[in-house]
Amino acid sequence: MDTGYRGAGVTREPEPVPGMADIGGRGVFAGPAGHRRGRANRRPASVHASEPDDPRAEVSPVNRVWLARGICLAYGRKKMMKMMIRIVTATLLMIVVYAPPVFADQAAIARAIASEHRTDADRKRDARSKPAVILGLLDLHEGQAVADILGGGGYYSVLLAGVVGPEGKVILQNNTPYSRFSEKRNQERFGNNQVPGLVLLKSEVDDLKLEPNSLDAALMVMSYHDLYFYSEDRGWGHTDVPLFFAQVHAALKPGGKLLIVDHAAVDGTGSSAAQNLHRIDEAFTKKDVESNGFRFVTSSDALRNPRDDRTKLVFDPSIRGKTDRFILLFERE
Repeated sequence: MDTGYRGAGVTREPEPVPGMADIGGRGVFAGPAGHRRGRANRRPASVHASEPDDPRAEVSPVNRVWLARGICLAYGRKKMMKMMIRIVTATLLMIVVYAPPVFADQAAIARAIASEHRTDADRKRDARSKPAVILGLLDLHEGQAVADILGGGGYYSVLLAGVVGPEGKVILQNNTPYSRFSEKRNQERFGNNQVPGLVLLKSEVDDLKLEPNSLDAALMVMSYHDLYFYSEDRGWGHTDVPLFFAQVHAALKPGGKLLIVDHAAVDGTGSSAAQNLHRIDEAFTKKDVESNGFRFVTSSDALRNPRDDRTKLVFDPSIRGKTDRFILLFERE
């Protein structure tokens, strides 16, 4: 009984193609007859019928087709594997960048976000401010103390108070220019201990009036750039930035955290955009803070917006509330 492959005039058991007996773990076969039947036991014919015993003989035309198909299958699997690795890696990176640290008290953060002391306007802002990310990076606990520097209307102060609890302390600090827009409302909302642990502080950037070694963390949200803003009409003098950071550094306990969120300026513009656009360059910010006694810990892209070209004033209606913002976390050295 003839059991050989009948393609190309071969009437004996076909020989294997050198180096191609198995590609990708499935096997590559000489032709249709061997392709569908008995894959595990069949091997591809590799030599021309006229010289069946010559190991140097060329692969037949039919075999070349199937050999090429096998190579394509193997290459396709390899390419698909690389693609899957890239997808998994990208997913893990997104988890690392966007998710709060796993050591943060997620239950406390959830309670803070659900706090009865928050207004409807606060909750509406959550979608664009992603407070869970900010609170997760700070990793605060009950009883700790934190300063919301140039904190405006206290959006973050209320959240922080919800995490540290009534035994903790949150200082909502504003200077004279900021107080013009927030003082009256803040007094009505927080002035009578309506939010336990939250206290108001009016002080200037050159004299913050923060007690030394008293804070576990401090944050500046969309206000760091104002250290480089100047307007006599608005009561903003030139800020002594090293003096400002020296005060924050002294107020933080060793290892205390400083978190900065701000509107991103075009790369390489330093602090120049602060004056007219109320933006600041991320790389400049990182270098500036590090040069004033803080160690960079990590960053997050949770508030990034690639559709913002970073050339418009942050109050421009087309981009207001949707600016490209960076998040940088430091700790006191």
